[in-house]
Amino acid sequence: MVAGDFDGAIKQISEALDLSIANFGENDPLTSLSLESLGRAYTNKGDYERGKTVLVRAIKNLESSPFDIRQALAECKRLLAVIYDYQSDYSRAQPLYEQSLVLSESAFGHDSREVALVLNNLANLYMDKADYVAAARLGERSLAIRQKVYGPNHPLLIVALNNLASVYEWQGNLDRAEELFKQSVALAESIGFELAVAV
Repeated sequence: MVAGDFDGAIKQISEALDLSIANFGENDPLTSLSLESLGRAYTNKGDYERGKTVLVRAIKNLESSPFDIRQALAECKRLLAVIYDYQSDYSRAQPLYEQSLVLSESAFGHDSREVALVLNNLANLYMDKADYVAAARLGERSLAIRQKVYGPNHPLLIVALNNLASVYEWQGNLDRAEELFKQSVALAESIGFELAVAV
């Protein structure tokens, strides 16, 4: 499969899903994992309605499972929240992110990369809602976890620092914004990463 070939990915995942249903049943955890993958593929393609349908189905299956499925359930809820977030439907996205956060903390630990990802998603949602205090609080926690998990020189931190700096800039806390932007630039220069600068 060629990178970016969403239709090819969807076809392959759909075939895997059909096999899982035939061999294990509609409600088996493996079937739910195939549904999660299919929902992600539809989301990446931008086919949000199909993505929502598949992810809702996966969540329903997982919530009725007798097994410990917190990890998969956390990711399915996060992916569904992402779709609603993309559609600016914050009233549906926010509770799903919050549920995903609780599940991720329980399944992966409070200082895990999975928790950092959900915190970042939530921070971006609050940024879009112009709640800069909440966005900054969540963004700071996400950044701290990523620094702990990835170390101080990981390229992912450049984006996290820039995002958080933007929050403080919109909030009017220009000192903190400048501090974070400088950290981002210094990190980019130290690892040879080129930042795109708007002119």
